[in-house]
Amino acid sequence: MIIFLNNGRLGNQLFHYAFLLSQARKDETVLMMGMDELVELLDMQTPNFRHVRTCRIVRQILGHVILPLLTGARFVSEIRILRSADGSPELGLVQTRGVLKNVRIVRADFYASEFFFNPDQVKTFSIRSEHVQSARAFMDGLPSDKTKVFIHVRRGDYCHEAFKGIKDISLPKRYFERAVAVIRQHVADPFFIILSDDKAWCEENFRSLSQSVMSDCSMYTDFAIMTMCRAGIVSNSTFSWWGAYLMKEPICVVAPRYWIGWKLQEEYPVGIQRAFFSPADAS
Repeated sequence: MIIFLNNGRLGNQLFHYAFLLSQARKDETVLMMGMDELVELLDMQTPNFRHVRTCRIVRQILGHVILPLLTGARFVSEIRILRSADGSPELGLVQTRGVLKNVRIVRADFYASEFFFNPDQVKTFSIRSEHVQSARAFMDGLPSDKTKVFIHVRRGDYCHEAFKGIKDISLPKRYFERAVAVIRQHVADPFFIILSDDKAWCEENFRSLSQSVMSDCSMYTDFAIMTMCRAGIVSNSTFSWWGAYLMKEPICVVAPRYWIGWKLQEEYPVGIQRAFFSPADAS
């Protein structure tokens, strides 16, 4: 049995689920907690994966007290990301063996790289039909002769988050301007679909962007919309990383160079950039 306690939002939950798929043995039970958004998004076709809904207090007690005690005493096995001397994550894994060899704890972390999952398993991801239908209804209302391009703008908590002491990891307007220029070089007749948790910022900063529309759909419908586009501009967010990853035959995907570490010009998480991403500078 694998036990996993999540502490991230939807994009990170997708990375965690992909990693768990790669680690689970045939028919091994995988007990997941805190993956509510993932379960709402995907049509789960893995019967050996079981999700248990838990309140925040229970997850904190499990994550900060009980599971560390079990793994620290080597009572159960543990799988975690390899980290360098300064604590930075690396593209590698550490596996410890406990007394109960058939019980393994997977520590929540940044598994935000193709290194940590099997692409063939990810191809089986299926978005729930109600979100797909809602996305299709939205897309049907757009010009049919244009190439659909999503722009995902992650702000919200990012405006207050810090990376190595430097506050605000949200991307500036200039990144999106550069990304739009790259899209126009590769995509004929683009029509931009703006998806964001900060519509007021987008209305102010994209007012001059012609051939565009702002989505007012749910997060799950927005995710399905991204997968239906032919090109995209992602934020430094795992949410739009997955939206781009699950597109069918994308023409062009623009991503921020260095991701969360763009202010220091230091890529974080390590390995998050994909080979087909076209990097654009935010600084």
